[in-house]
Amino acid sequence: KARQSSCQSNLKQLGLAILQYVQDYDERFPLGLTPVGTAYQTTMELVMPYAQNTQIALCPSAAQADLDFTSMGAGRYSYGINDRLCTAPVLGGSAPPNLAMIRDVTNTTMAYDAYNAGTALAPDIRVRRRHNDGANCVFADGHVKWYKTKPDNAHSEDYWNSTP
Repeated sequence: KARQSSCQSNLKQLGLAILQYVQDYDERFPLGLTPVGTAYQTTMELVMPYAQNTQIALCPSAAQADLDFTSMGAGRYSYGINDRLCTAPVLGGSAPPNLAMIRDVTNTTMAYDAYNAGTALAPDIRVRRRHNDGANCVFADGHVKWYKTKPDNAHSEDYWNSTP
């Protein structure tokens, strides 16, 4: 239970870092994947300056970081980012939405316990139930909640992204 609480704290800080980024960039969410020279940056690299603590990207219940983007020059993480909010035009997506475009901030997922069932360049981010057969999730309004099943607006039991 203590690790679950620590994970919730990490997600809360990550959510606040993303929202601080949004405030600084005309209410627009960060890109999901950004080319930088010959490497890439993920949303995590873009928002970490706001968090000032890279350890929040790792769940204390994870034996290892389940999302590994080191082959692209980025990092390793325990949390997946909603790819409907932090889109990746480089992978064929549109530009990220701005905060005003989100219809229901209290039910739009922002980040959650996750693993990558795909590859770094073709990610398939799925929920990882690390805490008492459930997972933690932070929403676009900044609140964090544990779920045994999926949040209301999540696409499926395994895919917790929700359309803004």
